[in-house]
Amino acid sequence: MNHRLGLALAGAAILVLLAGGVAYAYFFSGLHTAPKQLALSSPTPAPLASATVATSSGLTGRWTVGPGSQAGYRADENFVGQGAHQAVARTSEVSGGLTVGADAGGSYVVTGVSISVGLGGLKSQDQVAGRDVSQRDGVVQQSLGVRQFPNATFTADSVSVPDSVAQQAANVSIPGAVTIHGVSKPVTVTAQAQATASMLEVAGSLPLTMTDYGVSPPQMAFVSVSPQLTVEFDIFLTRGS
Repeated sequence: MNHRLGLALAGAAILVLLAGGVAYAYFFSGLHTAPKQLALSSPTPAPLASATVATSSGLTGRWTVGPGSQAGYRADENFVGQGAHQAVARTSEVSGGLTVGADAGGSYVVTGVSISVGLGGLKSQDQVAGRDVSQRDGVVQQSLGVRQFPNATFTADSVSVPDSVAQQAANVSIPGAVTIHGVSKPVTVTAQAQATASMLEVAGSLPLTMTDYGVSPPQMAFVSVSPQLTVEFDIFLTRGS
């Protein structure tokens, strides 16, 4: 009798473990999705007229951030040692602008670059089976100290951009400074730019380490977050003061 009871209990325990294992595997089996990194819109907008490009003056003037602009981050989350998932959050609270001039060498000289991102608007865009990822956003905002430091900014004094940007997408390396959590650090942003007579679009990314800016990685139950993250952006600028 005791032997049979022991076998029954052992069998029940095995079933419980198997059920738990199935549930565990379901949750951590890759049923996670994240949007692709922000990039230039496609297809490339129609270029400026070649005659305008030849004068290297078609884009000169003041440009300001317009509708459709986005910025955000992606960082690795590790679920109790079961591999990494990319946490992705974005916001459309992007403002600022830049001024385009031309030099004698046929390149556009961009000055006064200042882009500001409202961190309070960051919303998670990834998905994890069985989890409400929006709960992460409040934790992230607390780690960033959004009440005291509501914005992240990027500034650059000057950068040279080939005038071929008016005909096709061009790679651009932009040295400048990022300020997060009240801490400023020199950085170099890698981006692509494309242009029409009515719009400039700049998209790219920048690797950062949270702790360099005095930000501790967010802490959540059963989840560790890497201090390394990638800032990404897709910014549309329109002519204006």
